[in-house]
Amino acid sequence: MLKVENLWKQYVTEDGTPGGGVFGANFEVAEGELFTLLGPSGCGKTTTLRSIAGLEEPDRGRLALNRVDIFNSDKRVAVPSYDRDIGMVFQSYAIWPHMTVFENAAYPLKVSRNKRMSAGEIRAKVQAVLKTVGMEDYIDRPATQLSGGQQQRLALARALTREPKLLLLDEPLSNLDAQLREQMRAELLRLQRETGVTSIYVTHDQSEALALSDRIAVMNLGKIVQLGTPKEIYQRPTSEFVANFIGKTNLIHGNVHANVGVNASAKVSTPIGDLLAYFTAAIPAGARIGVVIRPENIDIQAAHAAPPAGMAAENRFEGVVEREVYLGEIEEYTVVVGKDVRVTVRTSPGKPIGVNDKVMVHFPPDRTIALIEE
Repeated sequence: MLKVENLWKQYVTEDGTPGGGVFGANFEVAEGELFTLLGPSGCGKTTTLRSIAGLEEPDRGRLALNRVDIFNSDKRVAVPSYDRDIGMVFQSYAIWPHMTVFENAAYPLKVSRNKRMSAGEIRAKVQAVLKTVGMEDYIDRPATQLSGGQQQRLALARALTREPKLLLLDEPLSNLDAQLREQMRAELLRLQRETGVTSIYVTHDQSEALALSDRIAVMNLGKIVQLGTPKEIYQRPTSEFVANFIGKTNLIHGNVHANVGVNASAKVSTPIGDLLAYFTAAIPAGARIGVVIRPENIDIQAAHAAPPAGMAAENRFEGVVEREVYLGEIEEYTVVVGKDVRVTVRTSPGKPIGVNDKVMVHFPPDRTIALIEE
């Protein structure tokens, strides 16, 4: 549905020095896919989205929608935003306060340059879309009398009434409180699956991206640093930045003493001892390594307890519990291992382990990921 090739947009500050932007982005979005651009503020994700929408003109590159160029710097093609057949939901919703719910949702149909519809057709279409987003009972309500969640639904309805080929969503849930944000996240996913509209979602919220996306492009400093499914991004990060940005992780630095090939396992010398780790990329002997492992992937048990049947002999270390935090559905421990290395462990509640207890922690080798140190 969408192809992005070598997209560049460099901003320049008032004194003429280079600022942020997006530098050489390449990705494709399949029809019906919910694709997420994820990264910290200033990483280039909104610039990428606005370039696709036609609200920013890139310096160079190519954008093709349904195999038709909407921007091509080599061929000097730049289709205006109103002719791109793209719907967009902004972070601020951009609801017109002087209009009713119906008038807001109907506006794209009334001003459409491609398809003229009668008043009856517009009303029928708007009613159907408002019903889809659960706003049919508010059709004549003034926009100023809507809650934040209702405004978000209306903004989505307005984008959907024109039946766009591509729907762009720029941090649409960031203005909602935590509980409503979680409800609307589920609602967005339901609507996207029901309508089948190809969507690109921009967010800095990792849990939002993991919950919603078919695939995620993680961005940093204007570049895509990893692209994959939520599971691939979370379980197989390819850089320390991705590992640290996506959820909570443990990071231990060390050295590798022999050449290691891609998708191979090898031992890394670390301050807590040798760690058998999985390598996502080929790494030369002598390289400094960052070993990452998620807190929920670490096994913990009392030091005197026998290891569970089938547990690998490698990556078992003795430690002392320094801190215990009860978080309801999980228990979080800070364990001091080796020479003052602190490891965070998350497990289900109820283990007979407390502060100052000696424990044994185990890092499953297939979940212990080795990366080039950044």
